[in-house]
Amino acid sequence: EKDFASGVIQFIESCFRWNKLEIKDFASLGDGRNVMTELIFRPAFDSHFSVDWFAVCIMALCKGDIAKTKMVLDTLLFGKKNCVALLHYRHAGGIDSGCTIIVRMVYEVLECECPEVIVALEEMGFPLSSTLLLWIRQSFVGILSFGDALLLNGILIALGVDYYVYFTVAILRHLQPAIIKQSSLYRGLNGAAKAHFPIRDVRAFRVVDALDYADCLCRRHRGHCLKGIVEKLR
Repeated sequence: EKDFASGVIQFIESCFRWNKLEIKDFASLGDGRNVMTELIFRPAFDSHFSVDWFAVCIMALCKGDIAKTKMVLDTLLFGKKNCVALLHYRHAGGIDSGCTIIVRMVYEVLECECPEVIVALEEMGFPLSSTLLLWIRQSFVGILSFGDALLLNGILIALGVDYYVYFTVAILRHLQPAIIKQSSLYRGLNGAAKAHFPIRDVRAFRVVDALDYADCLCRRHRGHCLKGIVEKLR
């Protein structure tokens, strides 16, 4: 576990350096690495620990300032607009995977907006639910570019946790041509070839280009999505 934690911290530090960020407050907080470890690792249901990628994103948005990161996380968790933080802290602590309600809402919105994607993925037997759970649990870190993951999490904090749903649908809509193509190839070979999820196309997704579409989905589906999410997180 120590090797794993050390590797995760090295990965985070590399992401920060790549994006010209520095992890601050190591001197003022004494053993800063231990403080950072306490912030970004949470106990999981199987007595191990999991990475709180949401906390990592907050740390990056705070420009690596650990003290400010702790303050923001505490404010989000105990403040009035705490849905985003609760979603992650409940998952990390094994109390309740609030991520599952996000996935359910993604399916419901996707059925209205891009039903062809669901049909194509089902034809290939692709496990969309588990893929979406991974995306949300990781706060899209390692899924999108690090900069886009930060932007997306900043939008979630500012506009609401339901934007997880809208941006996830936007990503799948972005992937629709590649998914349909894979499905056609799969059918043409009578299922003899293994279907592959278009990972490269996911990395090409840009949050800023999908803002208008996400806002459009928000206007159409916010009432239903927020109701389901808030009821689950209570």
